[in-house]
Amino acid sequence: MVDDEHGVRELLTTALRHAGFNARSAPSGETALKMVAQQPPRAVLTDLMMPNGMSGFEFVARFRSDPQTADVPVIVVTGKDITPDDRKLISGEIADVIRKGELLLSDVASRLRDTLEELGVEPTDGEDTVR
Repeated sequence: MVDDEHGVRELLTTALRHAGFNARSAPSGETALKMVAQQPPRAVLTDLMMPNGMSGFEFVARFRSDPQTADVPVIVVTGKDITPDDRKLISGEIADVIRKGELLLSDVASRLRDTLEELGVEPTDGEDTVR
């Protein structure tokens, strides 16, 4: 989970853990890329709007440029309204977009679990499956 907002990171990381995933989080794209270099994840959730440093758009582009992570599912979790220009930038690069405003606290874990399982990323014990 990559998001510059601490509360969002904690909420989604906790929800993923409750859904059976061993989730880790990063406060920036730079940090996430360092984590990925150590151990490629099975899926990534990222915000698009991270004003202090690398944007989510740049993170996705750099993540996709690495042969180790080129095929890893990326789910965007954002409060940003996705414009047609945004869609062009991320077209074919992401598996799904979840709007932060659509996530109710009561269904965060199930929504994320369902989305990841649809992408073939199953919960596992003892393995970092999502960062």
